[in-house]
Amino acid sequence: MKLFIVLVAVSSLYTVSALNCYKCMSVLGEPSDCQFGFDTNPNYKTTCSAFIDDPRCYVEFIVSEDGSIVRFERGCMDEDDCEDDCDEERKGIYHVKECNQCCKGNFCNTSSHGNKMRLPSAVFITAISVLAFIIL
Repeated sequence: MKLFIVLVAVSSLYTVSALNCYKCMSVLGEPSDCQFGFDTNPNYKTTCSAFIDDPRCYVEFIVSEDGSIVRFERGCMDEDDCEDDCDEERKGIYHVKECNQCCKGNFCNTSSHGNKMRLPSAVFITAISVLAFIIL
């Protein structure tokens, strides 16, 4: 009987502390509602694995040279794997930008347009400063 009570207590702790995220993936050219409309699809809701030490929800997308998103993914990953930034790299003959955004909170991975793709404020401020210097 004591073993049963311990098992119930442990399992209730797991369900309380488990992180829930949206999980899906879409690739350019494939019809998918992973980027937009994901929150209305119950198949895109998942509970992160108990084997992930410190789970985070994430959004990851790959942007081509022309700015179009060629892959979009949502899911769970360990906090140690979250980079929460954009890296430019070469994939074959193409130059792409791979962006990751991580968060901790149930179903927090809701970003759909890639906020990290926007012009960084430091670049914007530098451009305005140079423009002001040229004009003045």
